[in-house]
Amino acid sequence: MTFGMSFQRILSAASIVLYFFCSISRATEPSPSNQPGGVVWAEQGWTQSERDFYHFVSQGSILSPTDWFMALERASSRGLLSDPAYLSTLGFLAAPPSPANSLGLPIGFAVAPDNSMAKGTIGFTCSACHSGQLQYKGYKYRIDGAQTLANTPALGGELQKAMLETYYSPEKWNRFAHRVLKKQYNVNSEKQLRTSFGDSIRNVEWGLYYAETLGINPVVSGYGRSDAIDTGANKLFAIDLRESSNFHVANAPVSYPFLWDIWKFDWLQYDGSFVQPMGRNVAESLGVGASTNYLFSMSPGESKWANSVNVSNLIQIQTQLPSLKAPVWPSKLFGPYNSKLAMQGRSLFTQNCSSCHAPRPILPPGDRFAKIAVYKMPADEIGTDPQRVINTTTAKFDPSKLFGFNSPDIDLAQGLFSATDGAKNWAYDKMNLTPEQRGQADGFDRPNIFHFEMVYKARTLDGVWTSPPFLHNGSVRNIYELLSPVSQRAKQFWVGLSDFDPVRIGLGPKANNYGFVMDTAITGNSNSGHEFSNISGKGVIGPLLSHQEKMALIEYLKAIPEMPPTPLPGVSLDWLK
Repeated sequence: MTFGMSFQRILSAASIVLYFFCSISRATEPSPSNQPGGVVWAEQGWTQSERDFYHFVSQGSILSPTDWFMALERASSRGLLSDPAYLSTLGFLAAPPSPANSLGLPIGFAVAPDNSMAKGTIGFTCSACHSGQLQYKGYKYRIDGAQTLANTPALGGELQKAMLETYYSPEKWNRFAHRVLKKQYNVNSEKQLRTSFGDSIRNVEWGLYYAETLGINPVVSGYGRSDAIDTGANKLFAIDLRESSNFHVANAPVSYPFLWDIWKFDWLQYDGSFVQPMGRNVAESLGVGASTNYLFSMSPGESKWANSVNVSNLIQIQTQLPSLKAPVWPSKLFGPYNSKLAMQGRSLFTQNCSSCHAPRPILPPGDRFAKIAVYKMPADEIGTDPQRVINTTTAKFDPSKLFGFNSPDIDLAQGLFSATDGAKNWAYDKMNLTPEQRGQADGFDRPNIFHFEMVYKARTLDGVWTSPPFLHNGSVRNIYELLSPVSQRAKQFWVGLSDFDPVRIGLGPKANNYGFVMDTAITGNSNSGHEFSNISGKGVIGPLLSHQEKMALIEYLKAIPEMPPTPLPGVSLDWLK
């Protein structure tokens, strides 16, 4: 490897991140009901080759060495962790073997190419969290760029448990070693494997010690959610720097947002905190396991910004994303929407929802791609669970090891700017990009700004019906309840591999044991706010709606591509607001 990072150091970075990307879950056995079948893909403007690229291209994040992942048995089982039937019980979308998916793994699992810095490893790519499936009457309706209902955090926990049990069980270790080494198995090769595996286990145990001691993960993310920002910050500033004082409690999981149209927005993320596509994508890749070089950069010629993020692939993903269209309501699967009722709903939308959710054009000169200014509403005004924005606005980190000298604490925005700017510019240097090419790679020449405040972003709603449960933290099971007073919302409900409810747009009742109970009484899980009520107060944003009015608004949300809302008056682009 020309950049000076050894393969063993990559393994260490990968293995230690497992706990902080997970919520420990029970091992479960596959069910025949979760086998692929009856799959229908939404028409969204992508060719099959574009879809394959999005599903399986590596972004440089690392879960495990590929041969380890394929050889590990699940904890308390002789079944393989990589068995697609088992992974489907965690909600991952099964995919057949193909040139893009030689191992036949589910959508979102990417094997790093041999010419990359993560060579020999497997990790998540964008589609693991941003590919959706709605099950209904035996069909599996799949949508690119939609929210996954998979339990992506739990896989890290299952991988970690599998590694620990394999290391300490002679029987499991013997089977594992033979699977990995195959014909090369001998005393010396087994000893070398044991040494490498042991180094990773020690890193896992280091992480477990602090996670348990400090109570890092008190809230179960479950299916369809992840506390990506807090766990990513813990990985970057505590784990990668080996600085235990930088750990922060991850207690604010959020649903995965759908991706179409995001390239048009001036600000990204639920709290409207990121501007630049590449800055955001590098932060995500680093946060879910891409290796860094922070603690190994003292040797001559090594850079502390060396990393395994595959910037070249991220550029292609960013370039492809603007061609992804919002899905049109699939009448043949879910039944047609009521056009007359949708027209009534359009009027209600204009009266009650448009001021936040209708497109707000950005006036010239703007930039080449920012078309819509998202509305940022103060957390107190919208009244939804504030834990997400409390965490991002109050977190502080000691960056001394990162900067190489004693430094005052920095906030999350400063930390993410330093980490992402250093990582992407190091990659740009390796790629010999010109200033013009760097601007294009950044994503439309946007500045790399991170800005956290106590606000939540309101976005346009075309295709919102694909992504239950609702609110940023997935605390409301359907649109009907979202249009109701908080007192009429379910306090607990099942989130998992259940049928879609096309009438009220949301989750159906529990269908099997693969899921979790969303408890809105837990910190970070509140279903408050965004309330329609005749009682004024914090979080009430509209009047009490009748059943007929709620159903009209629901029908309109289904019809938005054919009946788009009237745009709001244009505004000037302001990156600093």
